[in-house]
Amino acid sequence: MTPSTSLIERSEKLLLLGVGCYFLFANFTPVFVTHSFVACLYLAEALLDMTFTVTRQRGPLSHNWRDWLVAVLGTYAGLLVVATPHVSPLLPSLLCGSLALLGILLSLSAKLSLRRSFGIIAASRQLKTGGPYRVIRHPMYAGYLLMQVAFLLQYPTAHNAVVLLFTWWMQIMRINAEEKMLAPRSEWVGWSKEVRWKLIPFIF
Repeated sequence: MTPSTSLIERSEKLLLLGVGCYFLFANFTPVFVTHSFVACLYLAEALLDMTFTVTRQRGPLSHNWRDWLVAVLGTYAGLLVVATPHVSPLLPSLLCGSLALLGILLSLSAKLSLRRSFGIIAASRQLKTGGPYRVIRHPMYAGYLLMQVAFLLQYPTAHNAVVLLFTWWMQIMRINAEEKMLAPRSEWVGWSKEVRWKLIPFIF
């Protein structure tokens, strides 16, 4: 690995950890943490992302600034949501909590399948096809989606809806950037033909 590549790797980690710490600090208020099980899981997922960012292996990163932008925004913009206690949930809190728990378990299973191949910026690392990757190409993002839907159902405000719609606009662009990085690899081409669905089976 060249010195310039190593510098990019270190810069990526510092950037992502800095952004993650800021968002956690900004949102880590007593109401966010103690108000509900859903809010606790939501923040726990952010902490998991930061942990896996530190431990993941090196790999050729995208040098396209747009790929970096959508990766950072897709990962951390969702933490701009607000857990508002006085808002009535659209579904019983037990159902919202169950959906959020399912989301974090799906996301965690994807991270454990990736192990040190986990990354936030689009990169060409070791291809993983086991576990939840047998069913959809981006199970980690599917887990994020379940958690964020659960959060919106628990705290259905216009602010949260706008934040999460923007987050998923970034996530779709992030998925496209990652697949563009992997497209030249023959093993990815074969696997993507077998695993047709990117995010939601039979829909997308």
